[in-house]
Amino acid sequence: MILLRKIAGAIALGLLCTATGTAQTAGEEGSAPTPAPTAASEVAGESPSGAPPAGPSAAAEPDAGTAGAAVEPAPAPNVSRPIEDPATLELLRRAEEHFFQARYNIALRLFETVIEQAPENALAYRYAGDIHLKRGETDRALEYFEIARELSGEPAEEWFRIGQALYLKKEGARALDAFARARTLQPDLHFCLFYE
Repeated sequence: MILLRKIAGAIALGLLCTATGTAQTAGEEGSAPTPAPTAASEVAGESPSGAPPAGPSAAAEPDAGTAGAAVEPAPAPNVSRPIEDPATLELLRRAEEHFFQARYNIALRLFETVIEQAPENALAYRYAGDIHLKRGETDRALEYFEIARELSGEPAEEWFRIGQALYLKKEGARALDAFARARTLQPDLHFCLFYE
């Protein structure tokens, strides 16, 4: 029962941070929240940490001493394309504005328009998935989160969102796997600790 309360609290925290555009780690209540990535940072090709996106790299070959050990996969290349068209960029900015003002219907329509015009931009898929998750449309949210994960070079947050949707679908084992993947990619993604 305590575990279920922790999980429900983490879902609420994750959705709250998405809705407010901030991320705050567990145990840091007194610290200043960090702004969530916005269209400006994602469009410019920055990762959520502010570092340039990770480029493609090959997986490390195990040496003789680690032949039986699992080898961590190399990070996926960031295939999310920046939006270069000023009109589409303005749509994304307006969609974010509506999202953070909790005007989800208009925000979703704008994000879907951005997706039509820039189908390789992970941020629009992530926001659309968040809106579907807020509406309780977990299957649709999962579709959007999976696409965002495929496009993202650093998909830790996408794995976290996938875990949230799977948890809400009562698919605990798959949810835990998604949270574990998120923590592997980003060890300081403390929201996942509530699920483990």
